[in-house]
Amino acid sequence: MICWDCKRDLSSENFSKNPSRKMGVNSRCKECQRKYFKEYYKKNKKKQIKRVQKRKKQIVEWFREYKKTLFCENCGDTRWYVLDFHHKNGTKKNKDYLLSKLMYLGLSKETLIKKTQECKVLCSNCHREFHYLQRDVAESGPSACLISKIT
Repeated sequence: MICWDCKRDLSSENFSKNPSRKMGVNSRCKECQRKYFKEYYKKNKKKQIKRVQKRKKQIVEWFREYKKTLFCENCGDTRWYVLDFHHKNGTKKNKDYLLSKLMYLGLSKETLIKKTQECKVLCSNCHREFHYLQRDVAESGPSACLISKIT
């Protein structure tokens, strides 16, 4: 394939996928595409920053509306502003994120929904009680039925 900018004949691995194009890849090679985007950003920096800020704001607003459809899986509390996402057993190893922080990064709605599905929805009181009882159980043996309900 020949790059539209540098005119080099390159293998298809050197081009980013683009299903909207006839060949299924961009007309610029990855290297030229990078250069193009850097130049575009330099010329349109304020516009790009505004666009990203607008998108992040939309995601935050959407996530708040999404949380309004959820409830505490332990006590049924529906106040969206007190809901936490507790990582289920087995996902703790991959707990490299906090959902409350991810929404500010501008991730897609699909990604955020996928991350919420890896968690149990708990109100802040049930979440704190769960972790308190979990520590208590670890120290003195099983004594709380709440832990078995959540995990």
